[in-house]
Amino acid sequence: MNKYCRALLLALALVSLLSAMTLLGCRFSAEWRDRSVLAVMSDEDVSALVTASGLPAEVWREMLPPAEGYITQADEHSPLPLALIENRDRTGILPVDSFDPETYPGPTVKAFYLYTKEYGRMAYLDDAQRIEDLLFRAVTDRGLRLLILTPMCDAQGTLVTDPAVWQDMLDDLQARLENRGYTWGEGFSCVDYRTPVSVDILRPLAGILPLLMGCWLVLQLLPGLKKWSVWLCAAALAAYCAAAVILGSTFFVLLNLAAVMVFSCCAAYFVAEYVKTSDEKPLWQTLLVFTAAFTSWCLLGGLWVSALMSTRTYLLDCAIFAGVKVSLLLPMAFGCLLLLWNLRKPLLQTGRKGWLSLAAVGAVLALAALVLALRSGDISGGISRLETAFRNWLEYTLYVRPRTKEMLAAVPCIPLFLWACRKKFAPLQLLCGAGVMLECVSVVNTFCHAVAPLQVSVMRTLLGVGLGLIPGILAVLVLETLSKRKS
Repeated sequence: MNKYCRALLLALALVSLLSAMTLLGCRFSAEWRDRSVLAVMSDEDVSALVTASGLPAEVWREMLPPAEGYITQADEHSPLPLALIENRDRTGILPVDSFDPETYPGPTVKAFYLYTKEYGRMAYLDDAQRIEDLLFRAVTDRGLRLLILTPMCDAQGTLVTDPAVWQDMLDDLQARLENRGYTWGEGFSCVDYRTPVSVDILRPLAGILPLLMGCWLVLQLLPGLKKWSVWLCAAALAAYCAAAVILGSTFFVLLNLAAVMVFSCCAAYFVAEYVKTSDEKPLWQTLLVFTAAFTSWCLLGGLWVSALMSTRTYLLDCAIFAGVKVSLLLPMAFGCLLLLWNLRKPLLQTGRKGWLSLAAVGAVLALAALVLALRSGDISGGISRLETAFRNWLEYTLYVRPRTKEMLAAVPCIPLFLWACRKKFAPLQLLCGAGVMLECVSVVNTFCHAVAPLQVSVMRTLLGVGLGLIPGILAVLVLETLSKRKS
């Protein structure tokens, strides 16, 4: 009986894998075709520039084609694309009345409208560099293809009426986008996501494997249930099917959240279990194997979540991933508790110094959790000028800017964690183990931004790992040198 049940579970896992690959393949294909970008301006805004500058309208129209003609209300009979624009607070998409992205038959384009408040927030420079950066990120990081510009203002709120400033900004933007493989000024591409089988069928099938992984994790944590493993999986599958039928659209929201949690918690479990192992291989070999395996798992989790979110609703930014802070903090809390449990004996044996070290580790982890929660959405206070300059430098230097917390906090912990496991230094194992868990949580969260092209998210992750290992390896070399001198 168990043999046939295991064969059935394996078949379901393969079906789930094929469904996820189909969703991802269709999405890669759609993103590959969606590469044309156009910047436009309305007649009303051009008139304002004409009045302020005294120059004829033709001067401005040579740079900025008219925005009129792109409908702003859903009309399935119109041959023109439907431009989906963010509201002023970036909390939703206009239009919203009677618009269903899954059933709307006409072409749709994700449009970026440069609200006036963006100028004050971006602190206009003489070369309009920050506005250019804003537009560049809108295209590359958020998949927007129609840029609806408005009259540019300086820091005093005065209209910028020098055509050379506009032309330089647009020329530089064009060069940067074409360097990324985009086509500029020849029209814009519309989101065209098609699957051979209905998405409503592929997504529940793709969610079966994360469900089975969740069952496996429960069995690892509660080994007494292993004799009931088949029945546990059967009950989970039955509940899964019932939820898919009863909950409707809410089911998919919960499915996305559950998939993120499962992949992150499985990674946390592996990290917590690693402190029990003894590895006699050279540290550099262990570092290569561990980093490759862990990064592959992180990418697998991110791509799987991307497959589950591959619908027109998410790709058009009409809906966003729900439960960001929960998906960040709960796997971290789960993993830290497992680490603390597995390290309880060496931590107790370290005496007074060990408890002081443990208190310091706890304070660092609490501070990191607070920063992670505050940085998981739009930051009300903004970011510092130093961090802004550092981010811009990375953006100009690399194909895509890695996430800061991965490159400077999470990835450097990988070599430090492996070194601490060799030395059996429990406080450092706990601290750096939490950092390693943060890497998986952050990577999977990166792919939850459905509007970001998959290629960008993959490159962002790989660059973050490559750059983040450098400070981590340097820290290990310093600690190893100090350890040898102390010995």
